[in-house]
Amino acid sequence: AGTVACFCLLRGAGVAIGLAALATVTVVANPLYVALSVTYMTDVPFAVAMLLAACSFAAYLQNRSRWTWIAAVAFALFATLNRQIGLAL
Repeated sequence: AGTVACFCLLRGAGVAIGLAALATVTVVANPLYVALSVTYMTDVPFAVAMLLAACSFAAYLQNRSRWTWIAAVAFALFATLNRQIGLAL
């Protein structure tokens, strides 16, 4: 989910497909991201929730759909409940 959200967020920002794919692979192949993805630490779930919230907020700004707003707030709430720094969203 985080991979798709990262790619969609970059494509929504107007980044070329190749560069968006390279940036997404860079995030996913990061040794810290990979190592923490198999532990009980909340770093990777927070990053995924943050990416999903940012992608949903960006989609809301483009199409002004109520359901996108609800999804964005739900993901932001999940990120905030996961780590309190999610309040920045």
